[in-house]
Parts: sequence; C-alpha cells; structure tokens
Amino acid sequence: MSDLNELLADIGDRARIYDVTERALVLGRRRRNTRRLAGVGGIAAAVALSITGALVLPTRPEPGPAVPPSPTPSPPAVALTACTAAELPMPEGLRADTYHEFGGDPSGRFQATRAADGKGRDFLVVWEDGSPRVVSEWPKGAVRINAVSSTGTVLLRAGQAELKSWVVSRDGTTTRLLGPGAVGLGINSAGVIVGQIQGNLLMTWRDATAKPVPLPVPDGMTAGDPAAISDDGTVVTQLFEGRFEQTPFRRFGAGWAYVWPPGGSPQRLALPDAIDGVQVKSSRVFQIADGWASGVLITGEGADIRPYPARWRLGSGEVEWLAVPDRGEGVVNPQGWAVLRAADDTTTLVRDDVAIRLTGLPGHTPRPSNVTGTAPLVVGVVGPDARVLFGFQVSEGANHESVYRRLRWTCR
Repeated sequence: MSDLNELLADIGDRARIYDVTERALVLGRRRRNTRRLAGVGGIAAAVALSITGALVLPTRPEPGPAVPPSPTPSPPAVALTACTAAELPMPEGLRADTYHEFGGDPSGRFQATRAADGKGRDFLVVWEDGSPRVVSEWPKGAVRINAVSSTGTVLLRAGQAELKSWVVSRDGTTTRLLGPGAVGLGINSAGVIVGQIQGNLLMTWRDATAKPVPLPVPDGMTAGDPAAISDDGTVVTQLFEGRFEQTPFRRFGAGWAYVWPPGGSPQRLALPDAIDGVQVKSSRVFQIADGWASGVLITGEGADIRPYPARWRLGSGEVEWLAVPDRGEGVVNPQGWAVLRAADDTTTLVRDDVAIRLTGLPGHTPRPSNVTGTAPLVVGVVGPDARVLFGFQVSEGANHESVYRRLRWTCR
C-alpha cells in the first residue's frame, strides 16, 4: 500500500485543491453536463454514477477478444449520512507501529497487519470480521503486505533490493513464491496469484506452490504494479512503453491500465480524451471487484499533473471518473463510493451529492503528512456497500513519535 501512497502523494501534491463545498458544486455541474452530452452528442450509454464525468469510449485497438461481461451486477447503492471510527483490537501484548504493513480484501471481511511484541519479534495479525488472531511469525525480509484474498490468504513481499514474495495461508502456512525475483501483487479467492518475475515480466501462479506462467504483453511494453485478479481470473494492471525501471510510482509517462480476460489477450481500458479540457495522459488501475476495475486517470504534466479516481465497467468498457482530482489512495468501490483526500489532509467519502467527512479517534493529535510522509487518516478498503471502511490513523505519541492505529469505520 505504501507504493500506492507514493504514487498518489507525488501527483496529488501538485493537484488543484477543493474543499467539500466546492466539490459538491463541481460535481453537480459535471452531472448536468453529462446529461446534456448524452442527449446532444448521441453517446448511447451515459452511466449511472451521477457525480462523475462519464463516457462510453472504445478501447484503443489491441488484439484479442472483447472484455468479458460482468459476472455479477453491483448491488444498489445504500444511503449513508455519517461514519464513525473505532480502533481494531490487537492481540494482547502486540502493537502495530508502522503504516507500510497493512492491507485488506475488497469484501472488507479480512484485514492484515504486521505487529510487534516487547521482545523484538514480529508477527502477521489477521482480523476476520473484526476479530484479530496471530497467524504466523513475520517472514524475515518481508516489508509489505501486497494483497489479502477474500479467504484470508496474505501476500507479502521484500523490498526492491531483494525481490521475493511469501504467501501466508489462513492456517499460517508460509510459502515462498517460485520464480527468479518473484513478487506476488494480487490473489483471488481460489488462490490464483498475479505478479511479476525478474522485475517486470507479468506472470500468474495457479497456487502458492505452482511455477509461474507468463501473461501475454504487447511488443515493446512492460508491466508495472500494482496488479489485481478477480475470482474468475480477470487480471488488471498497467503497461508502460519500453523497459520499466522498477520505479512505477515515480514515472507518469506513457503508461495505461489494461485488462486480461481469462485466457484472453490484453485490452487497454478506455480513456476519455480530456477532463475539464486537459488531455488525459495516462491511467493506472489498482483493484478489481464485482465486474468493476478502479484506479485513476492522470491529466497534465509537470506541476499540473492531476489524478482523478476512476472505475471501469468490464462488461461494456465504459469509464467513469470523479470530477475533482484526489491525492489519496484512489479507492473506489463497485457502487461508486470513493475516498478523496485534499492537500489539507481532510478525507471525505463521496458519492452522488453525498460527502461524508471522515474523522479518526477523538482525543488524539493527528500528525500531518508533511511530518510523517503519509496522511493522518488513510482509507485502504471501502466495503462493497461502503457500510464499512478500513485504514489507519497516525497520531502523535507522548514523546512526539508517530503512533499508528488500525481503524474500522462504520457508516450509516
């Protein structure tokens, strides 16, 4: 998750700032503009997410079959008005003291973190429906949680200097992923893994003990990260022109979000030509769930780069995006609930005309992002109906150190 923080912090630091009131006005204008465009421009399928600018656009020509239909429709969006934070309980004697090692599955059922005891030992802790347990010792050399499956399996990885990954099952079995420089990036409920070997060669693994199988990539392109895989085997990630130099979140050039249907060839996900009159330069995709992929559309260049949270309906190829840029985690759920973070570190859950300000635990002094390098509140998972959110809070300790608390927000 820290890689994703780096990407969006980098480009978000240069994005235009909106407060919540201005957001509501901008979103309303974009909603009306979308309706006029659908009626006057003859575009047949304006989409349902009313807070977005949205167009149905053809993918750029690529070989292979069309994107498969969505396996299941998203449930109707629920009406929410407020969210309340609570700290996730830790096993006795353990504490989580960093922000890097935290992740969750898209369903919101499982969350995972690294925790330490008072003797210098580290452990992998997994919450299942809010109840924590120690699953295993933390593998030596692991620095990050890359993914959590909807069955509670956790993907861990080492740092850039030594590329390797571990798969930790729900019962604590820890397996090193096979392949030179193998890094697992995403895992589905069947245990199928998507990732890379040798830095940027895109692969899948049938399970934690299987040998890697390459995914086809267009000539002259290499894969970046992150990546995700759905339960039906659909893969999403980003491809870049030329050799990729292991700095995926510092490079904003010619990179685009792609989808691989099960057994099919890669298809570039649709892009609008421009947002608010500014050319869309690239796209990134971070998650896949319920027939939707989500990520960001990036406009501008240099000091004018702006990331816009977006989602793609895989059945039709249509793309929807929020009308304001974001400097947060690019989290959008299948119903279109998104989390936006402004430069003043305020964090808001938005959909349609609803904007819910998120707050942390009361009584704790937040540590600003210019001190810690990450926001005081980070939301990494928005549940399927947005009734639960997961993330962490960074506050100031008694000795002015950073204290990291894992949070669950309940929204009603």
